[in-house]
Amino acid sequence: MYTTEKEVSRVPLEVNLPEYGDRTHKLVKTVRDLFEYIDEEQSLDWYKKPELSGVADAINRVQWRQSVPEVGGELLSRLILRHGLPNANHRTAIAFLQTYLETLKPGIGVPQTNVGDEWSDWTNEFIVDSKKLLTVRRNAGGFQHLAERGATILERKGGVEIHLDEYEITTDNPWKHFRRKHEERSVEFVVKYVRRAGGDELLEEIDDGKRAFADRL
Repeated sequence: MYTTEKEVSRVPLEVNLPEYGDRTHKLVKTVRDLFEYIDEEQSLDWYKKPELSGVADAINRVQWRQSVPEVGGELLSRLILRHGLPNANHRTAIAFLQTYLETLKPGIGVPQTNVGDEWSDWTNEFIVDSKKLLTVRRNAGGFQHLAERGATILERKGGVEIHLDEYEITTDNPWKHFRRKHEERSVEFVVKYVRRAGGDELLEEIDDGKRAFADRL
C-alpha cells in the first residue's frame, strides 16, 4: 500500500551515480527530465522519493544490439518493472521510448494523445495490461490461494479487473515468468507504436548500442 510522501513534497533529482559511466548518466538524466516535465504538467502525488540508481540499473540491464523493437521493449519493460520514480513510471517510460526512437529516426510521428482519441485508448490498453501483469507478479502466491477457494476475478484500484484464469498463477517462478510476459507485451506495444508512428523501416533495424544512443542524444 502507498501513502503520499508528506515530509518533502519535492526533492532535488540530481544524477549523482558514481558507480555508473557518463553515458548511463546521460540516459538517466533524460528519464529524469521527462519525469519532471510530466510532473509539472500534471501535479502528481509522490508516493516515494525517486530512486535514480534504479533507473540506471534498469537501463544497464537492457540487452542492446538486438532489433529496435526488442531494445525498445526491454527499455520500456525494465523501466516500468524497476519503478524507480515516485509516480508516472509508465508515462515516463513511454516518453523515453519515444526519445529513443527519435534518435534513430528524427521527426518520427507520434499520434495525438488527447483523452478519448484512438492513440490514447490504445496506449491505455497497454498500461492496463502492464499493471495487471505487475499485480499478478507480486501476488501470484496469494492469488493461487484465492483461486483454490473459488475466486475467479479480482479487482485492483481504478476498477481494473484481473481474471485469474487468464494468468499462469501456478508457475514455479512467477517473478521470472511474469517479467518475461511483461517484456513480451512491451515489445508487442513497441511494434504497434512504431507502425502507428510511421517508422516501419525501424522494425527490421538492428540497434547500434547504448554508447551510440547516448551519443545521438
